[in-house]
Amino acid sequence: MRRLLPIILILALLLCGCGGSDTDSSAANVGEYNYDVSAYELAEYIILSTGRSMDSVIFVNESYGADALIAYIEGYYGLASEILDDSAIFRSSAADEAYEVSVFKLTEQADISSVFNCLEEYRHGRQGDFFGYNPEQADIVDNATISLSADGVWAAVLICEEPGKADAAFFERLGMTLPEDDTTDESKPATTQTPAFHEQYGQLPDYWLPYTDPNIDDMSLWDNTALVAAIKAGDDSGLDKQEKKLFKKINNVIEKVIDEDMTALEKEEAIYRWLAENCEYDFRHYEVPNAAPRESYEPYGAIVEGKAVCLGFATAFQLFMDALDIECITVVGAAFESREDHAWNMVKIDGKWYCCDPTWDAGAYGFGYFNVSSDYMAMTSHQWDYEAYPISVSGDDGKWDEQLWVPVN
Repeated sequence: MRRLLPIILILALLLCGCGGSDTDSSAANVGEYNYDVSAYELAEYIILSTGRSMDSVIFVNESYGADALIAYIEGYYGLASEILDDSAIFRSSAADEAYEVSVFKLTEQADISSVFNCLEEYRHGRQGDFFGYNPEQADIVDNATISLSADGVWAAVLICEEPGKADAAFFERLGMTLPEDDTTDESKPATTQTPAFHEQYGQLPDYWLPYTDPNIDDMSLWDNTALVAAIKAGDDSGLDKQEKKLFKKINNVIEKVIDEDMTALEKEEAIYRWLAENCEYDFRHYEVPNAAPRESYEPYGAIVEGKAVCLGFATAFQLFMDALDIECITVVGAAFESREDHAWNMVKIDGKWYCCDPTWDAGAYGFGYFNVSSDYMAMTSHQWDYEAYPISVSGDDGKWDEQLWVPVN
């Protein structure tokens, strides 16, 4: 990802010396710069320059009234209204695509260094939206560009397949020279987690990142007590309409993929495979605002509608395991350095706990997260309250060893 730190440092010094940009941004073609352009026109020029049509994107600004748009920009991008003169936010019309061109015209009150930090934080969070669910799109966000004009008037978030081309179009339309690329290493968060159970399990590796509840989505667990009792009793008379649909579907699935002589492991794998192959991620979760219905956070979305977010996958898997009398829990934690709410499962097979992430295995990973150790989950950007759940260990002695994951199929 391009870093424009030298430009930021220079502008920060200039802004400190004069209290902001003293350029008359209302005048056209001041000096070598072209100010006869709106945020919409600049964004449109960039979009067309990347080979996109305007029909392939959504103009987010149109979805909000004036006050709501201000609140949206401040909430998502961290930019306060007093530093904004104009804005144009475009995103792909496809919810499962990260493409975005967002342009902001800044007032003289803007501190360009702070603007960069806010937009970079937004970009990193946007990467987290796709991390694990759609790694190809996450990589596109990782390579995105935060573009800043040398006069401190314009800033842009450019998330696309060819960020260099978008960046060049940004400066070209403004009549400015494209600055030289300056790439620096990503800074890493504090990595050492030291929970009280170190003495029991040994020193945890540094990739066990500290967990902080992102608190973005409602991650309340769905109560499956009544439905599980009904399935075991073979009687749906006490269920509501939605639960009866679940009752019928679950029984059909169990009849189709489960044999009585299967081991607990074989039953678990059969259900896990069915869920991964018959449910897809609900990419409406990526829309702004989040358009995924509550059903997608519950077993109904995953099992009946075939579309869910992580909590729907996890609670659906939990429901099947409970119905089959296989000990299972749903872990409500986070992913991507605690930037995104995430949920997965732990299953107890032959007296030993294993971790499963059916959501990620329904996407690009294909059983890469079936019955693995807690160590492997931590290593692959899962975070959770480490003292609140069982720990699945790699070594037979209950300590960490060189084997980072434990497939049992």
